[in-house]
Amino acid sequence: MDTPARPQFRVRMLGEFQLSNASGKSVVAPGKKLRALIALLGLPPAGSWTRDHLTDLLWGDRDEHRARGSLRQALVELRRILGSSAVSIDRERVALNASVVAIDAVEFLNFVTSEKWHDAAALYQGELLEGVNLADTGFADWLLVERNRMRDLAIETFSHLLAQQTGATAIATAQRLLQLDRTHEATHRALMRLYSAQGDRSQALRQYQICRGSLEQELGVGPESATRQLYEELQSPSIEDPPKPERSWPSEALTGSTNVDNKWSRRLRMGGMSRTRTFGWVFGAVLSLAVVGTTMFHLVQRGSSSPLPTDKPAVAVLPFESLADDEGSRRLAKGLTKDIIADLSRFPELRVIAHNSTKIYAARPVELSEIRAALKVGFVVEGSVQREGNRLRITTQLVDTGTGRNLWSERWDRPDTDFFAVQSEISGQLTNRLGGGAGLIQGAGRQAAHHKSLSNLSAYELYLLGTEQLEKIDQVGAEEAVGLLTRSATIDPSFARAWVELFHAYDLLASFGIQPENNNRLAAAAAMRAVELDPSDAEAHAVLGISLGRRGELSRAKIEWDIALNLAPGAAEILTLYSAWAATFGEPQRGADMVDLVIEVNPNFPLWNAKFFSFAYFVAGRYEAALAMIERLEPSNYSRNTWAMHAASLAALGRYDEARIWRQNALEALPDLAIEAFAYWDVLPPTERQRFVDTMRLAEFPPCLDSKALVDVRQEMRIEECRLREVQSSQ
Repeated sequence: MDTPARPQFRVRMLGEFQLSNASGKSVVAPGKKLRALIALLGLPPAGSWTRDHLTDLLWGDRDEHRARGSLRQALVELRRILGSSAVSIDRERVALNASVVAIDAVEFLNFVTSEKWHDAAALYQGELLEGVNLADTGFADWLLVERNRMRDLAIETFSHLLAQQTGATAIATAQRLLQLDRTHEATHRALMRLYSAQGDRSQALRQYQICRGSLEQELGVGPESATRQLYEELQSPSIEDPPKPERSWPSEALTGSTNVDNKWSRRLRMGGMSRTRTFGWVFGAVLSLAVVGTTMFHLVQRGSSSPLPTDKPAVAVLPFESLADDEGSRRLAKGLTKDIIADLSRFPELRVIAHNSTKIYAARPVELSEIRAALKVGFVVEGSVQREGNRLRITTQLVDTGTGRNLWSERWDRPDTDFFAVQSEISGQLTNRLGGGAGLIQGAGRQAAHHKSLSNLSAYELYLLGTEQLEKIDQVGAEEAVGLLTRSATIDPSFARAWVELFHAYDLLASFGIQPENNNRLAAAAAMRAVELDPSDAEAHAVLGISLGRRGELSRAKIEWDIALNLAPGAAEILTLYSAWAATFGEPQRGADMVDLVIEVNPNFPLWNAKFFSFAYFVAGRYEAALAMIERLEPSNYSRNTWAMHAASLAALGRYDEARIWRQNALEALPDLAIEAFAYWDVLPPTERQRFVDTMRLAEFPPCLDSKALVDVRQEMRIEECRLREVQSSQ
């Protein structure tokens, strides 16, 4: 029997559109109309379309002659990209040859039909033709129907998987389901039971509140009786929490030591297991066998009556005042207040007062001391909306309730053409300015912490000082951060954000070549701990995504990233972290676009962002922008990638003399830096790896690694000239 011919092209439609050839190399993405045409021709049940139907859907706003001409041009371009055999055309009908062009959405439908749920779930990476929007066309109506069909099938797929899973895997699947439908009550109930089964009844009760809020916001209804009954059962004092498995933590994770215990290093080498499989085994051993730090952790588990010394800052957003007596301004003021509260609530290091508690202060004078006493908050955000002609003027300020000092104020002056766009833009800018690691609220906390003795610092203050050290992005700062964050986690082992930042500290040390195997292991353990402690923390899922990606578990990593982006879609820190990973998932342009957005909402971004931004711009081919970010850094901040990108970006821009100088600087810092190190860097797709190879060649880096560095390198991923050189030297 003849083997079926392998398709010459693959099209990804579920998520951001991507076209690649048979070898996996990305092909320049066609425009929106061509993507729409491929979707129409490729998705069942169409099979083939008449020319009239296609022109009505895509060019219905043009007369028949012009519409037919546009279709002819589109088909010529499609054949140029895919080859003449890919598209069958006769006088009246057009069809796509499925043996030449494989489409992920078609495969997804087939997997669902055959109930191959795991395979179907792996393919569903986002809504159909994400980002494609041809408004005021018949195609827009067709796409809406198809997106809903795919989404419903995805819900069915993940529901089947959830029914088969337990523990953390089931929680991740349930969270993915809620990304698709926030009002899916059966999934909310499943999550409540899963959290309860893990002994985390507080998170189970919190999930009920999330469910109720989603139903009220989107449907205007309350939870079903089954959901309310489950909530009451979980609240009941007669129900005992199911016992948690006892967990402890590796001593070096709590002491900050970077020395590898011999028993761990021996187990890493045992049995000839692959690095990825061994890691999973070791991580399980780390969680179950190490003994340091358990006393305080079990005190927390038993529900100590003493308050934990985390002492997060609390902030209240007072109702924005409308200075104009018109319904539009009042609606904008109310919506802006709610948006800012919702966006600030995505920063788990802050305690944000709910809108129900602050709306009583609308339209009446109030003293800061009254708010401080009533709401127990250290900070207040207040502002006003004023409409003048066709302009909107919005002012806001951040006030310290203890001193009455105005810490920050800003004013926006915008056209009133789109209330909601203005509302979204300002909310995003304001919340990213106030919240996050470099936000004003944390900055105020750091200043206060600097005035206290080290022995009197709370877990939260130690966390703040640790993140300050991390922002230096050098080895000394990372080592200082490990010590401070370890103390924070020791004082309050349930403080998830301390573990998130411990991941960053260990990860940064590994990137500088400081005991990389040990520090990568500690980083991975910290990331998993952060997610266990707070599954609603977007950055916890982000660092777990980084950790899984580093181990080559890209499908699991993408799930964690999707959860993170869904939990905090406008948070600058999450967008920054993902921007450097977007290329790994075949989305380099999306990563660069995210950087543009972060700079827009937070132009005063901290130094550590520049390291991520430079990589995102480089792999998207934006060398001028990449170089601008690299030049913000000092050589002490450079990792291996940064050294390579500095010289390579200069060479790509034709600045060869400067490129040679920086290549020499790079080789003095890292004598073993060679092009081949990036040629087999399989965390990146082939196109982005080739970008490193081509630009580093222009910068005249040495091509080949020495034999000591080639132990784990697959021969097929080596540079051809290096492979030939090795063969010749062995003869």
